[in-house]
Amino acid sequence: MSELRDKTRQIYLERVNAVLEYIDQNLHSPLHLETLSKVAGFSPYHFHRIFQAMIGESAQSYIKKVRLNAAAYQLLYSPERTITEISMDCGFSSPSDFARSFKAYYQISPSKFIQLKSTNTILHPEGDGTICPVRLEKYPALTFNEPLDIRLRELPDLHVAYIRNTGLSKNFQSIQIEKAYHRLFQWSKAHHFITPETLFLGITLDSPEFTALEKCRYDACITVPEGIHLEGEIRTRLVSSQGEYATYRFRRQDPEFPRTFFEISSFMYGSWLPDHGFLPDDRPFLEFYLTETVTREVVMDFCIPVKPL
Repeated sequence: MSELRDKTRQIYLERVNAVLEYIDQNLHSPLHLETLSKVAGFSPYHFHRIFQAMIGESAQSYIKKVRLNAAAYQLLYSPERTITEISMDCGFSSPSDFARSFKAYYQISPSKFIQLKSTNTILHPEGDGTICPVRLEKYPALTFNEPLDIRLRELPDLHVAYIRNTGLSKNFQSIQIEKAYHRLFQWSKAHHFITPETLFLGITLDSPEFTALEKCRYDACITVPEGIHLEGEIRTRLVSSQGEYATYRFRRQDPEFPRTFFEISSFMYGSWLPDHGFLPDDRPFLEFYLTETVTREVVMDFCIPVKPL
């Protein structure tokens, strides 16, 4: 088990390091999510979460930081180049975009930054007086004081009725989505589709890391018998979910739920999957909602699709 874990983690590190090297060598080019995910050998659906988990920040945030570091270096050591030339060479869309980003990061304008050269003083956001690219080992994966109850779950393809919603919330509360689930329940109950095997689940179709929350699409779903076909507010489709999922159960009413959700999902992507010899699969990740029999508490099973390395 230890040998497999080390081997898998090394593969993850190699793939993410390949992305870091690609970024370094292509700062002047558009660095789109699709391009970087191909370099890493992960699907775009999962790549940004793996990057976030293993690097400690989003790919776009990391790219901007590296571009600013590279620009700062050129401002200091390439006096023959203009600020405009440097900004374009480092991949900024315009000199004004560069100036705003640079001042927000270094708390000083590019021209003022150049003037610091004569004093041998370099302002750096981390306060160590140097300018250097961020490397993978600087951001170890999250760890927890006690083992997390993460389990493997086998799922079939799921035939669902669903209502599509647009707009998510930072605190995972949405009246619109709650009404959608209520509407699905009432519709299923009226058509006698509710059984002990009925599942309520959610599918986020856009990544909130790269799409504004108010524009993220979310399908509120309920499983229904095969052969049901609908068009309109309530639609039906087949969710291609057959296979294994790594699953963790969250207490939905926990006041710390939003923070805990992102911490544990980051741990699952950055540590648990590589440690157990898994890669994320291209199937969608799913959120199952259920009420515990004894406590009557609403819980959420967060499921990441996995496949063996």
